[in-house]
Amino acid sequence: MVSSSLVLLWFVFFLISVLSGFGSAVALVEKRFSWPIRPLNIRLRRWLQRFVHKKMHRVLKCTVCTSFWMPFLCDLFLLVLSYSFFGVLYWLWPLTGFVCLGLTWLIMQVLNSIDPPVSRVEE
Repeated sequence: MVSSSLVLLWFVFFLISVLSGFGSAVALVEKRFSWPIRPLNIRLRRWLQRFVHKKMHRVLKCTVCTSFWMPFLCDLFLLVLSYSFFGVLYWLWPLTGFVCLGLTWLIMQVLNSIDPPVSRVEE
């Protein structure tokens, strides 16, 4: 039987993973030409192109796509953190990735319905 403190710890890690994935995806894609993000974004694109796949760097041009992969990095960090400090293994990446993807898509649709992009506004 799983204790309630373990469930609470997993829930907190789940929220941390989803929210940090959303925030980092928005920062990496929407602010990719701004100063603090630009050098990191360029290095990350080159690394993805060189070591993962030659077309993987295109993921960083789509906020929703990036929001699926950023919880993966956060879950890797939380896996090490949870095992070293709490003795518990935490790994819910596909679930956190899909939740973060859905949250990002929902927020972008709501924001686009309130204020549509310039290309869709009829004059």
